Amino acid sequence: MKGDVAAFKEYKPCAIKTMQYSKRHCFWTVVGVLTYLLDIGTDVWVAFQYFMDGRYAWFALTLLFVVSATVTIQIFSYSWFKDDRERERGEETQEEREAPGHCIFLLHLLQMGIFTRYIWLLGKGLKAMKSRCSVSYQGNNIHCVAFAEAADVSMLRLFETFLESVPQLVLQLYIILEYGNIITIQYITILTSFFSIAWATVDYQRCLRRSLHYKEEMQAGLSTVVYLLYKLFTVTSRVLSIILLTILNVVWTSALVVVWLFGTLWAFRQKTTFCTSKTLEVFYRMIVGVFLVFTFFNVKGQNTKVSMTIYYILSALQTLFIMLVIYFLKPSAQRTDYFFPICITVMCTFVLGIICLVLYYKFFHPKKYCVVEPDEVDGLEVGASRQKPSRMNTFVQQ
Repeated sequence: MKGDVAAFKEYKPCAIKTMQYSKRHCFWTVVGVLTYLLDIGTDVWVAFQYFMDGRYAWFALTLLFVVSATVTIQIFSYSWFKDDRERERGEETQEEREAPGHCIFLLHLLQMGIFTRYIWLLGKGLKAMKSRCSVSYQGNNIHCVAFAEAADVSMLRLFETFLESVPQLVLQLYIILEYGNIITIQYITILTSFFSIAWATVDYQRCLRRSLHYKEEMQAGLSTVVYLLYKLFTVTSRVLSIILLTILNVVWTSALVVVWLFGTLWAFRQKTTFCTSKTLEVFYRMIVGVFLVFTFFNVKGQNTKVSMTIYYILSALQTLFIMLVIYFLKPSAQRTDYFFPICITVMCTFVLGIICLVLYYKFFHPKKYCVVEPDEVDGLEVGASRQKPSRMNTFVQQ
């Protein structure tokens, strides 16, 4: 739970972590590509079905979430390509700089940026697997490059999850419960959205800890399962609460704007430094506000014990308020069949999420921080590192 700055004093000397891109990493990269295609594909399919049925408002909303997420991904992906190329300018000729630049811009304009990154990641991953040696975080060979690419893809998937998958989940469940308009593709969309949320949150957490040399990696097994359940339970509780509020009165959903505004203002107050462009930094902070509508993230990698506690106390109060509104307004008879079971589900998932949160940070969180002890040949002071600055170091953390 403790982040980069606050935990600096707790660093402990330890062995240099090694990085080796293996077949397992390559396999999960392929799984990531498939889940992304499935998530986007089913959403476009259900939007097309709404259009064919004459449900133009549902078609527009479903497509809006898809487009807004993909455009956001392309903007940040292209910005990162430009930033990375700026760092490497001294090593290239003028022709080498310009030729790929135009191609990269065109690919992002055609909304193919994340696919380009996945292809590059697979290519570099295959090269890394042919290289037998594993390298430390102070190295800069193909293994390091492959993991850096994986980290970028993971961050983009997190954008896609909270800008597209989670809102899509709210929309499709709302349509099913309020209008009883049930088609098979809706269920597939809901399932793929859930799977995408699970995949993106766990994959990001693992990439985060792998990319930052002073953090221990999350271990596979029970640790990952508990973290996944914590995220899924809390997000599910939030999603169902929003759906109930929307069904009671669509206008009340505008209260989410207030929640988003508070999250955005908090991101501004933290003075995040994720982007090199001031305009893009403002956009990033607005997106962080969307993240915070659904779940907690450490905005600046600092000690979050107090912030997280306040966040979930406020979330509990908001959930309780919605339950009280439902109790006193007495939903119509046709809604009673599902309203109260969903209310129970909201409360249970929230409580279970908080229990998993406590269990994770009490028993399963990789708490140790370390600094690299350089050997005498390096000629570096203790704690120094030649690792290329990680973009994840300034992204939202957990």
